[in-house]
Amino acid sequence: MRVAGILPLVLIIAGCTGDSGAPVTPEKQHHESTPWFRILTAESGFDFTHSIGEERRYWIPEIVAGGVALFDYDQDGDLDIYCVQSAGELAGNRTDAPGNRLFRNDGDLHFTDVTEQANVGDNSYGMAACCSDYDRDGDVDLFVSNVGADVLYRNRGDGTFENVTTSANLGDPGLAASAAFIDLDGDRFPELYVTHYVLWSPEKELKCGSGSGQDYCSPNNYRAPAPDLLYRNRTDGSFENISQQAGIRAAYGNGLGVIGADLDQDGKPDLYVANDGSPNQWWRNLGNLRFAEMAVTSGCAVNLNGISEAGMGVQATDVDEDGDLDLFMTHIRNETNTWYRNDGGVFTDATILTGMAAVSRDSTGFGMGYQDFDHDGVLDLYVANGKVLRVRNLTNGEDPYAEQDHLFRGLGGARFHEVQPRGGLQSAPSYTGRGIAFGDLDNDGDRDLVVINSNGPAMILINEAKKKGSSVTLDLVDRDGIFAEGADLEIHLGDRLLHRRATRFYSYCSSNDPRIHVGLGSSKQIDMIEVRWPDGSSSEHGPFPAGSFGRIEQPN
Repeated sequence: MRVAGILPLVLIIAGCTGDSGAPVTPEKQHHESTPWFRILTAESGFDFTHSIGEERRYWIPEIVAGGVALFDYDQDGDLDIYCVQSAGELAGNRTDAPGNRLFRNDGDLHFTDVTEQANVGDNSYGMAACCSDYDRDGDVDLFVSNVGADVLYRNRGDGTFENVTTSANLGDPGLAASAAFIDLDGDRFPELYVTHYVLWSPEKELKCGSGSGQDYCSPNNYRAPAPDLLYRNRTDGSFENISQQAGIRAAYGNGLGVIGADLDQDGKPDLYVANDGSPNQWWRNLGNLRFAEMAVTSGCAVNLNGISEAGMGVQATDVDEDGDLDLFMTHIRNETNTWYRNDGGVFTDATILTGMAAVSRDSTGFGMGYQDFDHDGVLDLYVANGKVLRVRNLTNGEDPYAEQDHLFRGLGGARFHEVQPRGGLQSAPSYTGRGIAFGDLDNDGDRDLVVINSNGPAMILINEAKKKGSSVTLDLVDRDGIFAEGADLEIHLGDRLLHRRATRFYSYCSSNDPRIHVGLGSSKQIDMIEVRWPDGSSSEHGPFPAGSFGRIEQPN
């Protein structure tokens, strides 16, 4: 009773002051009158449609599949798009099943399907994709997680890829989901973490349903949480499964999302896993590829009420501008998407302060990402929605799992309000949203996005938001010219201090533009950036004028 009595006062204070960061202004709380995005048409050459097959069998992999990766595979300066497919027989002969597709970005928002010539058309039952130059040869490679054997494609540097799964000692046959390449031992060669959802096989499938008929089961119905996998990069092109000795077998879950982030600011990258219906895991990096589970004791395993939620997409970002990385993850209908505020490695479920709790409770979120879409200097948030349980039966071929996506405008201090029209589109479609990848597809200095819709058409959303300022876009590379995954940036912007992390890995089953994008608001430049590099060294760079595309290189 006492807690309920003080909440309204807390909300009033948070809403007026913004708590920290940029102040909330009356202008920012007005109803939006123009769309923020437009959907790129099929005339662009991008025409991917995700499918779960000819027949919906209500097997659990069907309802969680759908990933995408943005990466410049041919080094021409444009982001290319790799879409993961799940069509065909889930358990059976997949010889003739349609495969994943790679779309080359030719510039001017035109795309060409180059899957066959690039040799990346894996036709397994696909879940996710992630990218990294794992062998440090200067070309970005591609990892695909599947129901069944995963696949690693090494970029040859000539526009083609080689399937090196066997020689790399990968190809685990489980039900994998999101994956991430992160250098966990400081040797510059990234390790590979792969989440696993449930110990699944067709023989273990269950019959579930409701008043609307047969439906998908909860992962907890199977009573088969799957152990995730951690592979050490041997630096010779191969990997070693070190899951047991690293300590990550100490806790199991229904893993769907994973990120790498230094959550306690001790200089070592940690791992955080969003689990579906089981406690989340913070694998604190102890050094020497050893990890300890810290989520339960640190406050980021369960929600404010001590209940495990249905974790899907996840991102670590300093939303409240206090210098440490907060956590946000998407959840199922009747749960809120959850924001864990980080205070020096101790987390609090402070979702109620964000202004997004009520809106998110009515939807099921998957892919998500914080981006400053309108360049006002404050992070906004896009969430792809799509149910996993039917609310009612629909007719006329309508998708019973479809929902509209959400776009939230940042007000500063971790406060947000939903943008109307919904999803930032003039007429927002309803699909079953899953993976999202964020990046500047047309190199015009703002963030666009690609949404994979389960059993529906993928969407490229081109950013046309009314800008409140300019931006700066930065490439961040180490001494060898390789993207510096895991570097932390302290950005001096007038009297504000922003913190960003250089990473491809967030959202859900997806891989993102590695470039750092900073909206400037009323500022004319970034005054200075201090970079803490993955090897622990630091350097200062700048200034960077508004509208610039810069490159930060680690000093020798």
